[in-house]
Amino acid sequence: MYGDRCPLGYNKLNIAGMGLNAIVWKARSLHSGKMIALKQIPKINGQITKQAQTEVNVQNKLSDNENICQLLDILDTKEDVWLIYNFEGP
Repeated sequence: MYGDRCPLGYNKLNIAGMGLNAIVWKARSLHSGKMIALKQIPKINGQITKQAQTEVNVQNKLSDNENICQLLDILDTKEDVWLIYNFEGP
């Protein structure tokens, strides 16, 4: 299972949500101490799926919309793509 992986600089706390292609983790930035959401999209055979790439592209275009959770960063690792959002919630 890909739940044991975490990008450097972050501490995963618990699962905030799950979908068909990703897990969203409530996490803390070790640099700022702020709560963030990490969306972990696993790669298949080292490649991001077309559906996941579309999601990344859409999030990039919508990141300035004040009604959508702010996308802070995108990390591309060997096994996953990580979308890092500000965390608004309990």
